[in-house]
This record gives sequence, C-alpha cells and structure tokens, in this order.
Amino acid sequence: MRLQEALDKRERERQTERKQQEVAKVFKVIFFVVIIPLVLGFLVGVLVNVYRFIDSNQIYLKSPVIFQNPVEIKPREVVFFVEVQQVAKVETETTTEAKVCEAFGVENCKIAVAIMKAESGGKVGAFNSNTNGSVDIGLFQINSVHFDKVSCSLQEVATEDGNIACALSIYKTSGWSPWVAFNSGAFKQFVK
Repeated sequence: MRLQEALDKRERERQTERKQQEVAKVFKVIFFVVIIPLVLGFLVGVLVNVYRFIDSNQIYLKSPVIFQNPVEIKPREVVFFVEVQQVAKVETETTTEAKVCEAFGVENCKIAVAIMKAESGGKVGAFNSNTNGSVDIGLFQINSVHFDKVSCSLQEVATEDGNIACALSIYKTSGWSPWVAFNSGAFKQFVK
C-alpha cells in the first residue's frame, strides 16, 4: 500500500507540475502577445506626442559648437544707440509767424500760420464785431466767449504773445474746430 500511495503522490506532483507549466506558458503568451505590445504602443504614442509638441512649438535642440583652429577671442565692440529726433525746419516770413511756429510746434506750424493769416491777415490789432454781440480780437480772432479761460483775458488776447498763447490753449482743448477759417477751408490758400 505504501508503494501505491507513493506512486499516487508522485502522479499528483507531476500533474501539479504540468498545471504550473501550462499556467507559465499562458502567462508567457499573455506577456508577449498582450503586455509588450501595449507598452510599446504606449511608448510610441508618447514619442509621437512629444514630437508633435516640439514641432508645433518650434523647439529645436542645440547642436554642438564646432571651433576651427586657431580660435581667436576678440572683445566685443560696445555700440551705443542714440535716438536722434529730426526737427523739420519751417521757413517763416515774419517774427510773428516764427512765434506761432514756436508755440504750436513743427507738426502744427503750417496750419496755425495759415489759420492766423485767414482769420486776421496776420494783423495783431485785428478786430471784428459779430452779429450775435460777441467780438473777435487779434491774430487768431479770439472770440469773446473765451475771455473767461486761463490766458485768454481781453488784456492778454489784445497782445501778440497773449493772442498766440490763448489760441494754443483753445487748440489743445478743442482742436481747430473753433476757427471759422478752418471749418470753411479758407485757411488752405495760405498753407505753404
């Protein structure tokens, strides 16, 4: 009986060994057929996405620097950039025109002088009485509605410098629209 038991035991051990070998074969098949392709597919997907990211963001890997013999190291020249503002020269016929250009600046000089000439003929003492009861005085024919503004009192607009200063003040707040010569286009014949 003992021999039979030993043979039975040996047979069970062989069957267990065979089952373990079959299970190992199944795991090998699963590993090589399923797991490795999944991992490789994942890695390929990651590499493709990395390539797309690098390509879309224009990221370039730096190439190595290659020196030729002999290498010469020179100090850099320091270059200073200086911004130069060019100022256009405006020709003026009178000192009054020069004052107007100085006050209004190069950009507005020609229009300001043309408006002044169209409004008053360039006369400091020009005076005009309007139908609405207001008056226009001086080079730029400053209307009396502006007399309450800073640098636009009657005493100031009656002088050459005061009239120019008041005209500049009005221009800065309202542009050229307060002048009839501008709105009607009459100033254009005086633009040089």
